[in-house]
Amino acid sequence: MAEIPVIMGQVLSSGVKTIVGSVRYKHLHERLFTPWRDARTKQGYQRKPAQGRILKLMMEIRRGRVDIPTAVLLNARHESWDAALEEQPDGDCSSFDLSAYKGTLSVVDGQHRLAAFRGLMVEDPEKYGDFKIQFVMMLGADEGQELEQFYIVNSTAKSVKTDLAYDLLKQRAEHDGKVMTGLIESGQDWKVEAQAITEMMADSSDIWRNRIRLANEDRGITTIPSASFVTSLRKFLNYPLLKNVGRDRKFQILESYWRGIRSAMPDPFKENQKYTLMKGIGVWAMHEILPEIAELVRSNGGSLLEDDNYAELLQPMFDQLDGENKDAEFVKGADFWLTAPKGGAAGSYSSSAGKRVLISKLLNGLPDLELE
Repeated sequence: MAEIPVIMGQVLSSGVKTIVGSVRYKHLHERLFTPWRDARTKQGYQRKPAQGRILKLMMEIRRGRVDIPTAVLLNARHESWDAALEEQPDGDCSSFDLSAYKGTLSVVDGQHRLAAFRGLMVEDPEKYGDFKIQFVMMLGADEGQELEQFYIVNSTAKSVKTDLAYDLLKQRAEHDGKVMTGLIESGQDWKVEAQAITEMMADSSDIWRNRIRLANEDRGITTIPSASFVTSLRKFLNYPLLKNVGRDRKFQILESYWRGIRSAMPDPFKENQKYTLMKGIGVWAMHEILPEIAELVRSNGGSLLEDDNYAELLQPMFDQLDGENKDAEFVKGADFWLTAPKGGAAGSYSSSAGKRVLISKLLNGLPDLELE
């Protein structure tokens, strides 16, 4: 195939013409050039491709789990683009003759997608060579103009917020078994379960109703975004005891646990905005130690669905928990969880090293596990 049907796109502010169309990958295969940045010669502008990202995309395409509906951005630098372009009288629909174009095509945006097809075509030239690639092509732009478009595309794009990403991931997994299979293979399936449980807590929990901020919701009286709550559940959901436990029962365990926390230390639940316990660091810490708490409850012959079994273990732990606040004063008990301006200490443990210290302090306040 030599001629590609195209539509005339908008003319860029720099005066560069663009065309829009689709072409089978095999017709692009030997024409593509990626201008990687060389910091010494100051040539090029592209980052080197991430091989892990390419291999993952190849796997997903191979298994039919993803499509590539978004267009790549190319540029025909060579002056022969003018001879290759045949415009119609209406100035809208045209064709681009690849055999008449004598240069390479610069990959301005989309190098990972195109590199994935390069690898797949080695495996199966017929199948993947015929895959249609959607493209926008600049005509005659120089490297500086390419760099400008690359910068605009990559610096102004806004990544999806994590809370919305988790929400959409759960929706995709529930409607497409291939998505869930991929998550299980990569060990990421806990995210779907965590999102579902977080939504249950936000809607039905005595403790957490109206306190968890779901995607695109206003802050209001909430204390924690759903993304933080979701990520805090990872260790709890990977707890071996829960592998064959249904979602409703996991919710009940979590709800009983938080009721037990409230019984053991009521103050943070009366004025939750003044304390960090129902915010990021507090929620993460309490969920991080939940498997150890659950083992202690079970070793005592107790049920994981009884609030009092948690409160009995947690009250001594909270009572002896102490730390130094920003004024170098020791605070203890509920005061440990006060927000920083109020004189608490928990906020000072938010770094990676600090989190490890905080977990150690919490666990040291628990009784030893009976192994007999």
